[in-house]
Amino acid sequence: MPDSPIETLRTSAEPNALKAAAQTLAASERSEDHAALKPFLVDAKFLDRLNTVKEYQINRPKRLRLWAVLDVLRRNKAPSAQRVLMDLTTAPAYNDDEMPARADLLIQACARIRPAPSQVVAYWDKHCRPDDGHAPLTIETLLENGSAPALALLEAKMADSGHDADERVSWMHKSILPRRNELAVLQSCRRMLGGSLPQSLRPALVETLFDYRPAEWFTPSKPVRCPPRQLMSGEAKAELRAIGEMALKQIALTPQQQAVVKRELVEIGGKEN
Repeated sequence: MPDSPIETLRTSAEPNALKAAAQTLAASERSEDHAALKPFLVDAKFLDRLNTVKEYQINRPKRLRLWAVLDVLRRNKAPSAQRVLMDLTTAPAYNDDEMPARADLLIQACARIRPAPSQVVAYWDKHCRPDDGHAPLTIETLLENGSAPALALLEAKMADSGHDADERVSWMHKSILPRRNELAVLQSCRRMLGGSLPQSLRPALVETLFDYRPAEWFTPSKPVRCPPRQLMSGEAKAELRAIGEMALKQIALTPQQQAVVKRELVEIGGKEN
């Protein structure tokens, strides 16, 4: 008779068997299975059996077996599955500077928990500090989550002078631009442009919302695509129009930037869904 998933997690020395057993528990609808899985995921010794130190060094984080397990958990809509992810945010194994890949994986795994609970927001905040190596990924995750608490943290980070200005512009181009058609993101940008974002960075955010210059903003090997305007909802178009009108009146744009905003306002005008 084959071992149960829990027995496999306890005794197996075969990493792929550990992964499969953990995925079985992670995919379950039963809270009891998620409760049984959690002690293993917080145990650094178990995590070392799941992936070796060398694998952490040579593999991209999403190629690790740990991600294969966390990915199943994050896709599971059961509240008890989400609770496991939330509880991992306080586990030492995912707050270890010697193992940054684990934090990277948990940052992303929590993106689907909406609205983002305070425990998860605190974890994102902790891993979005100047020069910590996690900030770009965390900013991307905040935008992917898109809930009010996540976007509030985004706004705080964009206003934080501890982060270099060029880095914050990079966040605009790489993370905000792909989502610039989304209503919640536009509302967040309008709040930033209206007050929280330093004045020196406001023209760059306006450019991000209204222009697209991939040759200047990205390396040829890592371009970021711009979403088509025709996919915008009527509410999003109205919000973008309001931002454009505000920008033309209140933000110190160059003549070129003004022309781009005016062009886009004409393009979206009268085309509401």
